[in-house]
Amino acid sequence: MCDDLTRPDGPPTTQPSLMRLPGRAGEVDLFLKEVARRLAGRLPEQGCRNGKPTTALQSEAWVAAAAYLDARLHVEQQEVANTPGHTGRKPDMSPAAGLAFRAVMAEVADEDVDNEGADLANPNDTVADGVAAEHAPQARVEAARKMYRNHEVLLKDLTRADGPPVSQPGLSRLPGREKDVELFLREVARRLTGRLPEQGCRHTKPTSAQQLETWAAAAAYLASRLQVSAREVARVPNHTGRKPDMSPPAGLALRAVLAEVASE
Repeated sequence: MCDDLTRPDGPPTTQPSLMRLPGRAGEVDLFLKEVARRLAGRLPEQGCRNGKPTTALQSEAWVAAAAYLDARLHVEQQEVANTPGHTGRKPDMSPAAGLAFRAVMAEVADEDVDNEGADLANPNDTVADGVAAEHAPQARVEAARKMYRNHEVLLKDLTRADGPPVSQPGLSRLPGREKDVELFLREVARRLTGRLPEQGCRHTKPTSAQQLETWAAAAAYLASRLQVSAREVARVPNHTGRKPDMSPPAGLALRAVLAEVASE
């Protein structure tokens, strides 16, 4: 896995939208070992031994590695069939094992950097504009932090070229629209973060009909993918046992901003 993740010869031929991490073998190796260790568990008498990234650079590598492996993992025949050039391959593991693997990768990718304070301004020091202002500062900044920390994961999920998510086949991804989706994700996170009181409103809007269409589609996709309660998790096939993506107040703030951005 480490070799596949860090090869310097470009993306996989069968999944050209993915990004490898050449030169990051040390950070990727730590990520893989941490995921494997959490999956293996511990002896009853041992305490929690979860490791976390120690630098912002390491955190970035862990997030990117999780996004890459999530896209490379095939646990059902349909996932294999959706990837060009994979006809006849067997799934990498059982659906149940894949569910556990993906859940732990998402957890590891979402870890805070050890010994590094909040990476966003104190929520109480910022003000928000538009619908974000209707939500508690702590809720909107929690949502913003999730957006920033999972930026690469969200971008890859939204733009994968291998069809809709297996668990939500009614959704439509946006392959080939990476640039517009990137701008969309950053605008949503920035509105949630807010601004310093002395700054004016900094909302940006789509500059073309195609960008407007992409932002609206991306907002609809993320609103459907977002799960902020055990009930929402239970409604999605094969998501049993997953933790919600964020607290209900943070999810409410995120969905409100997604709707606002999509309507501009």
